[in-house]
Amino acid sequence: MKSLMICVNNPDNGVYRGRLAWLRVDDFMDLEPTVFPEPRCTLKGNTFSVHRCTMKFKSHAQHIDDSCCDVISVSDQDAARLVASMLAVKRRDDFIWRIGSAYGEAAIGLSHRRRSVQTIAAAEVLAAMEAS
Repeated sequence: MKSLMICVNNPDNGVYRGRLAWLRVDDFMDLEPTVFPEPRCTLKGNTFSVHRCTMKFKSHAQHIDDSCCDVISVSDQDAARLVASMLAVKRRDDFIWRIGSAYGEAAIGLSHRRRSVQTIAAAEVLAAMEAS
């Protein structure tokens, strides 16, 4: 299981606002949008969705130290699928998401490949997660 920290709440009052400002996958990788306003997302019941990538999560909690973030737990495969799909989304030939931080050699390797505009598959993300 992977914990995803998702910044989906208004930083002023902690209320859900339906936009994803950034995402952190455990101590593996941070993704940040390159567009404003941030991409829309849905967090309803036990389902999280962004860019037509929908997944069920096991648990959900608001992050204690940061009211604008929630934490959800998903399977490793769903986390890898989400990261790969987010990194593939483009708007007018520009990628919408960038890797803000990468932790560990495998994640840094993915970050370098991404900078050279290579597509990254979910299986590659999963292998890098397991290596970290």
